[in-house]
Amino acid sequence: METESVHDYEDFREATRLEMEGQCKRALEFMRWDNATTPADVFEKLLRLEHRTHQANIIRFMLHVLKNYADANSDLRNERAVEICKLIRGLDEKENLHVPYI
Repeated sequence: METESVHDYEDFREATRLEMEGQCKRALEFMRWDNATTPADVFEKLLRLEHRTHQANIIRFMLHVLKNYADANSDLRNERAVEICKLIRGLDEKENLHVPYI
């Protein structure tokens, strides 16, 4: 019985991961199509409507992505983006950009 619930939970987690992956892919496709600031403006306005704890969670998530992206391979197309991510990671190491969960 216990293994069934663990199995069900893992199936749920995998289904959730796949759904999230699809949603993220669609969002990335839109951002590739519209390279202006429109998606960022819309995202920022919607973020402000979220519960403050959720706002902090999303900022924490974005910082995590940016710090990890500092290790990405680069060429002339994304070189500056990687450099900026390295600056953010360095700032985190120096100033501790930790966003607490409250």
